[in-house]
Amino acid sequence: MSHSVHATRDEDTSLIEVGGDVDSAAAEDFTGALTTATEGPERPKLVIVDLENANFLDSRTMGLLAEWQTRIKAWGGRLTIAGARPEVVRLFTMIGLEGAFEFAASVDDARRHTA
Repeated sequence: MSHSVHATRDEDTSLIEVGGDVDSAAAEDFTGALTTATEGPERPKLVIVDLENANFLDSRTMGLLAEWQTRIKAWGGRLTIAGARPEVVRLFTMIGLEGAFEFAASVDDARRHTA
């Protein structure tokens, strides 16, 4: 199973683009991208995890998202999940996490949303 994870950052927004099957083999890459996108003295106000090209997230990845959601909220930031396919959103619903995250239809929508 293949995956891709890429992180970028501008001023006060970090974007983590995720593609393919994000399973336990991708956990290290995913954690590394989140760390890279959020480290430094100036923490981002918004962290967007773009799942538009993600086919699957396993329970470990869901747990990592929940952990990072807590970290990001602790410094006053927001984590938004963007572009998730219905079958991926269904995974959040199945494990009871749909209310724990902010979802946006696209990265642009996530950027436009104000807290």
